[in-house]
Amino acid sequence: MNMVMLPPRVRMWNRDGWYLYFDPHNFKWVRVNDSGHFILTRLQLYRTTEDIISEIVERFGMTEDIARTAVHQFVDDLSSVGFLHHDEYDEGERPTFGPRAFAHTVYMHLTNNCNLKCPYCYNKSDREYKIKMEKQGRIASILTTDESKALITRLVENGVKHLVFTGGEPLMRPDALELFEHARSLSSTLKIEVLTNGILIKDAVAEKLCEFVNMVTISLDGHERHMHERYRGRNTFAPTIRGIRKLVEVRKRRGKPGPRISLVPALTDKNIGFMKEIYEFALDDLGVDGLAPILFQAGDHQELSIQQIPTLAEWGLAQNRTRDYLRGRTPQPVKTAPPSPVVPRNHCGVGEGEFSVDPAGFVYPCQTMHFDQFICGNVRELDIKEIYDTSPVMRRVRTAVVDNLDVCRHCDVKYFCNGGCRSTAFNVYGEFEKHNELYCRHLEKLAVDRMWANCELPLHATEGVCA
Repeated sequence: MNMVMLPPRVRMWNRDGWYLYFDPHNFKWVRVNDSGHFILTRLQLYRTTEDIISEIVERFGMTEDIARTAVHQFVDDLSSVGFLHHDEYDEGERPTFGPRAFAHTVYMHLTNNCNLKCPYCYNKSDREYKIKMEKQGRIASILTTDESKALITRLVENGVKHLVFTGGEPLMRPDALELFEHARSLSSTLKIEVLTNGILIKDAVAEKLCEFVNMVTISLDGHERHMHERYRGRNTFAPTIRGIRKLVEVRKRRGKPGPRISLVPALTDKNIGFMKEIYEFALDDLGVDGLAPILFQAGDHQELSIQQIPTLAEWGLAQNRTRDYLRGRTPQPVKTAPPSPVVPRNHCGVGEGEFSVDPAGFVYPCQTMHFDQFICGNVRELDIKEIYDTSPVMRRVRTAVVDNLDVCRHCDVKYFCNGGCRSTAFNVYGEFEKHNELYCRHLEKLAVDRMWANCELPLHATEGVCA
């Protein structure tokens, strides 16, 4: 076991006394302490294990037997996970990405109507235009209850795993609860999610959501009225909070798990400095399960000015404050399961892993791409599986894999961010395949954070070989 090799290309990051080593070719990474870092730096200099053992004995006064056992154990551990290699680098099987038989996630827009007029809504202009055209009789009316049920049935028959009901405000549609119930009747394992502003969640609605839905995602921009209403509109904070509390109350009273309740703050200049307080209010006061903040970019759908959009630096500071709060929060949940594995991806999912259906049955490759040039077909004219399989638009957007993007193809972490959101690229730069340079640094940081959070800690890596 004398000739042990690191991958020919390795990235390394240091954080809090730990070292993260990443092999971008084989998509493998390990976290080691100072002792492990010492061994790996010697291996990078083509030192043999015997050379390293001798250096440890000489420099740190350790007995040869202890040093040999520690080094061999460390090398065995990292070899077993495919990070270290003996005699020659084993390229292994690089991540492969085959075509899907059908989308995993489908966004079903139940209505174009909404009881709010948020300036940063991703489909506000599309919805308002279609409402106007429908009133004038210039576009098709929305799907009927029976048509909607038939579509849901076909989605489940084709294997969709995650069905997201959205709008507009989906709860404004009179038959919304009936559609949720129909979806649940088709499959006990289907993940049903409802995106709502929460205002219409009252007793009967809360009961049905708890009965049929796996996840309710509610928009809430702040822990105080003025913060939420700055962009959501006057007199919206109190009914939103009532809706959230009602859903939490009904869930608790039923004594059954679910639905998971998550809040989505849209981050702006008015609330970015209070992200910690928003988390505190949501988790400790309201009793929801989590938050998923949205960070905008200039030109990305919304009507916000550049001054109203937080910078990445402001976002980083807000994250740090929030992370410190979450670490110190009590009681801490006990985690008995390992982190979810990070699956390499070469595509954001547009038109393949997901697609979207508008209220009138028009299909788009993504819920944020409801533009005429991206219409894939209509479920009133073609079966949804035929649209998924044969639409020229679907085929085009599926070619936007990260390996085909000029800048991204050379990036070490490309299979984490998969080149970023193609819709954002289209909205900001006017080109679907454009590299998102404004957001790239943030995406790389997220990739590294995911590696830190999903590390297999090698056996003995915490023992002081060189302490």
